[in-house]
Amino acid sequence: MPPASRGLQTAFRFVRYASKTSKPSLPKSFARFKEKIAPQLTPRRADTSGQEGHNTSGKQDSRQQSGGSRWSFFDWITPTHRLWIWRLFFIGPPVGFVILHFPLEVMRVTGPSMSPLLNADYESGLFSAYDRILVQKVMFPDRPGARPTLPRWQVKRGQLVVFYAPHDPEKVAVKRVIGVPGDRVKPRAGYPGGDEPVVVPYNHIWVEGDGNTTLDSNAYGPISQNLVIGFVRMTWKPWLNWPVSIDWEHHDYPAKKDRRVEEDVVHQAKLDPNQISNSAAFTNGVAARELEAMRKFRDQLPNRMMNESRYQKLRAMYAQAKEELELQNPESMEVAQGIVEELGNAFEGVGLSRDGSRLPPVIMPAETEQEVKQRKLKEYLERNAPKEVKNDCVPSMGSLTT
Repeated sequence: MPPASRGLQTAFRFVRYASKTSKPSLPKSFARFKEKIAPQLTPRRADTSGQEGHNTSGKQDSRQQSGGSRWSFFDWITPTHRLWIWRLFFIGPPVGFVILHFPLEVMRVTGPSMSPLLNADYESGLFSAYDRILVQKVMFPDRPGARPTLPRWQVKRGQLVVFYAPHDPEKVAVKRVIGVPGDRVKPRAGYPGGDEPVVVPYNHIWVEGDGNTTLDSNAYGPISQNLVIGFVRMTWKPWLNWPVSIDWEHHDYPAKKDRRVEEDVVHQAKLDPNQISNSAAFTNGVAARELEAMRKFRDQLPNRMMNESRYQKLRAMYAQAKEELELQNPESMEVAQGIVEELGNAFEGVGLSRDGSRLPPVIMPAETEQEVKQRKLKEYLERNAPKEVKNDCVPSMGSLTT
């Protein structure tokens, strides 16, 4: 039998042993384990010792006896250990795959901050059990070190999020998103920063609880999105004992009723600080001077690209101009469009793509059989063509003299 067939036979035999095995009790000591295995080995040793002292007929009898009780490697493994090996290799990998690719976690809500949505009867004296929520963990584009299996998520107003409390990172809190970057939020009375509206900065959110007793952004200000673990998808009510989906888009929470949030008021707060530093060149006149120099020395741009550092600088300038065009800023749109056109034409003039990246090599199509025959015939005719005879030095018959 080939080695591969023997391996498959061994695997199938193990599956048959594991599937037929129920969960027995574990042997209490090694002595009991030895007594359990010893009867299986004793007949085999007797057959082996009997084969040395008997004749050929005795050998045939021992072979018949050994064939009746065939020994296997799995006889050394107890049924309990076989069951655990089955769980480890055949049940563990699928369960681990599901956990990694569907990162859901059930959490218990222990406070009244989200009442009456969560723990509705917490302050009424009729509270009996805590609500449970189903949290989907997420990954933000700016969060370093996050697992690639987590889904990417864009924060939205009204969602219920679970995050690490900024005043105590060991605790986990659940609140509602009130403001996103670019919003202007009017805090409640008692805010440490005063009564003036607060602009939510880039990569931050303003969170509040629905209840009256809550510790939220009105106490510690906007929180970083990197603290967010995930958002709430479902909730379990003790009296219902069935999951209920969270329809946060239609919730009427206190900040929405009081109209304390002005949406998308400060466009600058929605931008990455790195983008702001790059776009400053288009507002202070630096990019305009660069565009004027490009147009004046347009013929020298190909020579500048021969230097690797200058070439990378021109590519970065082109990328910044493209980003500025996406912002749709009327003050810098004309300059950004001019830089994109000048550099795009210069890159194409030296055989690069319009954004400055190198084009892949061109692969010529293979010759067909007919083209190969024609090429070989042409080469043969050129090689064997008759040479012209030069007869300038041959005298004519009329010039012969006697």
